[in-house]
Amino acid sequence: FLIDQHGWRMAYLLMAAIIGVIVLPALMILVRNTPAEKGTTVDGLPEAPDAANRPKPALAGYTLTEAARIPHYWILVLSLLFIGIAIQAVQINMVPLLGTHGMSPQTATTVQASLWIAIVFGRLSTGWLMDRYFAPRVAMCYMLAPILGLVLLATQSSMTTSLIAAICMGLASGAEIDVIAYLVSRYFGLRFYSRIYGTFYATYGVAAFIGPYYASRIATAAGNDYTPALWACLGALALGTALMFLLPRFPRELPAAATR
Repeated sequence: FLIDQHGWRMAYLLMAAIIGVIVLPALMILVRNTPAEKGTTVDGLPEAPDAANRPKPALAGYTLTEAARIPHYWILVLSLLFIGIAIQAVQINMVPLLGTHGMSPQTATTVQASLWIAIVFGRLSTGWLMDRYFAPRVAMCYMLAPILGLVLLATQSSMTTSLIAAICMGLASGAEIDVIAYLVSRYFGLRFYSRIYGTFYATYGVAAFIGPYYASRIATAAGNDYTPALWACLGALALGTALMFLLPRFPRELPAAATR
């Protein structure tokens, strides 16, 4: 809307103003590093009187080197790579893709906006489900949505089917990286969580480059037709989802660190 009304240069300045005037002050005023800074515990209860004198609990978990020697570390890496390639290829190329279906840029961006709304729902719902069910199975179920979305985009071109496809892609996009964050904590522990999770986020960054770039290259080579790229994404998504079948149950115990 801002680009349409004011041009893209002014739109970026207005978005910067929103971040600087609204988002940044809200973060500085409201966000804290720990519940203790607000006088509560993680559960929102008042902190015990002797809490300051208690030793901090030891964090259990693997080092990055140790995690890299475990087979399911690489299963997760490859799964995230293939799924990320497929999801990001469509997410970033959604507007030009729908343009090849005859949609105007304004209509195409409206469809893409529905994708971002679905992302929010995907993140909230996966968190709720992972508290109750085995997380890899939750992730696999959510991958059924983008499979349907890719098929619809490759075979249909109406506004309705495009909206459904965008919502399907958004559900998976909202779930994928959040599921990985949860799996890293359960499989490898919290002791070196940031380092280990960082490797997965970097993998997702690589996928976010490979997918959109090669999807557009394939489409250009096919005469501005995204259909071959969509079928390639479907193959990558199916492979990434299938790899999750190989993930074991969460370990009962993790290597313990010394009490801090």
